[in-house]
Amino acid sequence: WLGALHLLMELQDSALQRDAMLFGATATACDRGRQWRPSLELLLRGLPRSGLEANIVTCSTACSLHGRIGRWESVMGLMSDVCKEALEPNEVTLGSALAACSQCGVWRLAVLLLRNASHMSIEASTICWNAGI
Repeated sequence: WLGALHLLMELQDSALQRDAMLFGATATACDRGRQWRPSLELLLRGLPRSGLEANIVTCSTACSLHGRIGRWESVMGLMSDVCKEALEPNEVTLGSALAACSQCGVWRLAVLLLRNASHMSIEASTICWNAGI
């Protein structure tokens, strides 16, 4: 994960352009190294500071990260933001939010998300239903 962070910082000074996917990949590397706070820092502060906008992949990653550290309220805020920003949440986003709810023990919220999936134009798959249970 440290190598990914160093590479991202080196790219800041190079001619290559950084994008949201690069931030997401670096955040995932931090996550795999159990470095959740730096990962969230990249997604929630690093992207905007770089003049980049979050996409559905970075939002899904942030949902997963918040779930790992027990911040289900932040997951719900992200889901709300995703809908407001018209990022078109997908099955992965829903699955990440449901897994976060499960990890945090807020199963009623998971059931609510599953019920509202159709309002978000998401077809909840078996994987999503299993994550919600």
